[in-house]
Amino acid sequence: FPTEFDRLGTRFDNAAKLHEAGVSVVLSTFDTHNARNLRLEAGHAVRHGLDRDAALRAVTLAPAQMLGIDDSHGSLTPGKAANVVVWSGLGATIDRRVLTGSARVTRSG
Repeated sequence: FPTEFDRLGTRFDNAAKLHEAGVSVVLSTFDTHNARNLRLEAGHAVRHGLDRDAALRAVTLAPAQMLGIDDSHGSLTPGKAANVVVWSGLGATIDRRVLTGSARVTRSG
């Protein structure tokens, strides 16, 4: 038996299908200790048909809107809270981090 019934009958292309139908899509890892996997979830959604802009929105602005905090979080807008990480290519190497307004260059190689 599965340990979680919320994933029964799911398909890899569900996010793309919902987005195509006009539904606001939010991607999540469902637990804080696996937050590092959020990029993986977005990558899977893109691999299975969700466009990149929609995937980015699904991990940034859409969750903030659903939580009712999009006035202060969820997008890179002056006055909003943000932590930013910039990756090279498909996310293998971190180039730069900006945490609470302080840039930290971490280029490797």
